[in-house]
Amino acid sequence: MPNLGELKSTRLFVLKALAGYGKTTLLRQYADLLERHDFAVAWLRLDRSDNQPGKAVAYLVAAFAEIEPRIATDLSPFISAVPPLPVDEVLAALIHRLETCEKEVYLLIDDYHSISSSDVHRAFFYFLRNLPRNFHVVVASRHLPPWDLAGLAEGGAVRVLEEAEIRFSLDEIADYVERCHGLQLDDAGLRSMHRQTDGWISAVKLVSHDLQRRHGRPLTHRMDPGAHRNLIDYLASSVFDWLDPEIQDFLLQTAPLERLSPSLCDAVTGANNAAAMIDRLVRENLFIEPLDSHGGWHRYHALFSEFLTDRLDKHPVLKRATIHRRASYWFEVNRQPQAAAEHAMAAGDGARNEALIESAILAMVRASQITLAMRWFETLPETFSDNKPNVLIPLAWCNLYSRRTSAAQRLLDRAKLSLTEGLQQLSDADRGGLEEFTAEIEIAQLDLTWSSQGDLPDAKRLQAIKEKLAPHWYFLRAYVELLLCHSYIHQDRLDAAFAAASDSVVFAKKVPNAFVANLALEQLAQIRYLQGRLGEARQLCEQAVDVALTENGQPLPVVCHFHLLLAHLHYETNDLEASRRHLDTAVHLTAEPDILSEAEILSAKHAAVFQGERAAIGQLIEYNNTRLDQSTPLSMNAVRSHQAWFLTSARELDSAEGVLRQLGAPVARAGPPAAVVVNPLFEFQYLAMCHYLIAAGKAEVAVNWLRQLLRIAERSGRIRSCISINGLLAMAQTQRDQPESALRYLREMLALGEQGGFARTILDLGEDVIPLLVEYRAKLAEPARVATQDPRADYVRQLLEAAKGAGGPVTAGGPQARRRPAETAPADRDYDTLTKREVQILEMISSGRRNRDVAEELLIAESSVRWHVRNLYAKLGVHNRTEASVKGRSMKLIH
Repeated sequence: MPNLGELKSTRLFVLKALAGYGKTTLLRQYADLLERHDFAVAWLRLDRSDNQPGKAVAYLVAAFAEIEPRIATDLSPFISAVPPLPVDEVLAALIHRLETCEKEVYLLIDDYHSISSSDVHRAFFYFLRNLPRNFHVVVASRHLPPWDLAGLAEGGAVRVLEEAEIRFSLDEIADYVERCHGLQLDDAGLRSMHRQTDGWISAVKLVSHDLQRRHGRPLTHRMDPGAHRNLIDYLASSVFDWLDPEIQDFLLQTAPLERLSPSLCDAVTGANNAAAMIDRLVRENLFIEPLDSHGGWHRYHALFSEFLTDRLDKHPVLKRATIHRRASYWFEVNRQPQAAAEHAMAAGDGARNEALIESAILAMVRASQITLAMRWFETLPETFSDNKPNVLIPLAWCNLYSRRTSAAQRLLDRAKLSLTEGLQQLSDADRGGLEEFTAEIEIAQLDLTWSSQGDLPDAKRLQAIKEKLAPHWYFLRAYVELLLCHSYIHQDRLDAAFAAASDSVVFAKKVPNAFVANLALEQLAQIRYLQGRLGEARQLCEQAVDVALTENGQPLPVVCHFHLLLAHLHYETNDLEASRRHLDTAVHLTAEPDILSEAEILSAKHAAVFQGERAAIGQLIEYNNTRLDQSTPLSMNAVRSHQAWFLTSARELDSAEGVLRQLGAPVARAGPPAAVVVNPLFEFQYLAMCHYLIAAGKAEVAVNWLRQLLRIAERSGRIRSCISINGLLAMAQTQRDQPESALRYLREMLALGEQGGFARTILDLGEDVIPLLVEYRAKLAEPARVATQDPRADYVRQLLEAAKGAGGPVTAGGPQARRRPAETAPADRDYDTLTKREVQILEMISSGRRNRDVAEELLIAESSVRWHVRNLYAKLGVHNRTEASVKGRSMKLIH
């Protein structure tokens, strides 16, 4: 065995030897040696089922995750992406992640000869060619892998060990037979064994068993290490034939199983002794090895398995097909449909294989197991899905999730025909599910039309579909509610959208479908963000990151959405370090064009903060020229709208106008039409246009637009939009020399911003808003103002510090609201959670004044009054004005 120095100086070790030469044992010895010297060791064992590039690479990632679990977390979105990413991209992501490892790492790959796929060979070669310098690989194979070893040698030493170098020497044979079998052979006996086995490790092991049984009597067979047939003969005469009939029958009946557990073996043999049998095989070291650390699963040595299956095929009674059939039923009962289908196929029972897939596929897809379902479909003939809606529909969902819209449409059309023209050919089970299939096709068609054409389903139609769904059709109810949520958001009905998303989460969890549940959860967080409830949005995201996991504990692909929203939320409060951290995580976890577009916008905002608007402009222009065409129209609109915003901030007004006209923005209109409808997802285009109009000296036109936009935003409760619009109105009215109006809008912006803890929405309005904040702070410093202790003073101070780059995260609600409960006496706790503005409004509404009267007197919008009233109700634990008045007086908050 090479010493440690040789291993460290070699980039690739290949152990090439026939079966039985102890390659696996040698790998284990390498692992023990390396771990004793504190090196990290990853182990990957391959088999014939790994001849799919995606599967092989997934196991490669899992091997490295054993030594550093975060690798599985970081690579999960690449492994489970739908549609599957090119293997080179996944490997590139893995290599990039491995480059962060500073320690020496060794990857041990066993049974590489199981790989016959040229695609898998190419994938491993790509991986080895680009592996970081501190990584080493040892590969065990019966034949030399078809890699360009000379090319690999350019990146470090490559060494191949052949059979001659692996064979046991005289001393090694003597050590083995004494240590493992308690035999002491004289020199003549050792030379005889060495001569007859030629140091072939499996032969030495078998002969030792024979000698042990014969109590050291001379060998009776001459072993030829190059003759596989002779080894089988030897196994028969010297090992198997000497076993008792019970253990022989057990070995033969379990020979076709690639892995063994007591329960599975009992089902196959029909006996109830598998646990004892496996324990005996382990004790006697009869070519069996554990597959896990718990001893729950084992497998036979490859040579021994080949011998047993050969012997089984010649058995007069035992039939391999029967064994596979029994194994198939066991796996089906134990909810492992993939293994059940594979054993059915091995049994020659194609009908059962297809029946297993047909019975499981719909539930699998509804439970978001898309990748496995797609692999199954690839193994089936095209005729398999003919006139089977329970197959056509999940196959359509798979293609829809994979953005193969044309294929999804063809499958939905075939499913519709099977429910109409092919009705008589349907099975009884399919006819029983006719109403559910019809509803599912309609829902999938609406989602497909939205994905391919951008036409979001109408809420009334979705509501009509929802009323036809049976209570237990959880998947369909979850999906309809999710579509309703999107429809309501486009209609600017955020409360209705929040209710729909909440219902979608409930129904999706009952399926369970983690994919849909997390998509709905993301919408809940997005809605709270739009409503200015940053704390709730952040809490939803943090909870989702903790639970958006597969059954194996790996992050679901949707987790990147939550990290991106967390990046926005931290950016909003000026916690730029946390924002960048979540932003980098989101980008690292996804390849979705729309997510990357949104991430690029936020990255450009960071660039603007630290490097100025021109850095942001350059970043978005480059993205626009290279990758934006992969995104949806909504993402394209968002990127270009922000590009126009930054161009305006940089006073490149001609370019800004050009981008806005490309977007179709009504730059030339004097104001909005009376019945203008603004989709909140496209609202920023109008804000960018108004920003441009103000900079271009057209403040009056901007005001006409902004007042209408403000009414729309206030009506739907979009606080974040209200903050931006009030800020732009303050800037516009300042330009129009309307100081009182500008001050009113500025106060409203600050009142809403302080309540929610907003910072960047205000500061990103640009340099024109800073003088307004400075002037307002000066007003607060006037003696008359100081006496009233305006609660916004501290908030304005935080904003101005953040504008200079000196401040940290901006906190919500003023100093009193930020006080910890432990600092407050119990009797005064509710009082301390109310801001001074809320106490002022409580006094006014308790005296009988209407919201409109309060707004006029305080020079704030009526929507702001409603906002403050809702908050003080929640803080006091009351439901109406009368209760608020009584509670306020009892606590001596008001007179």
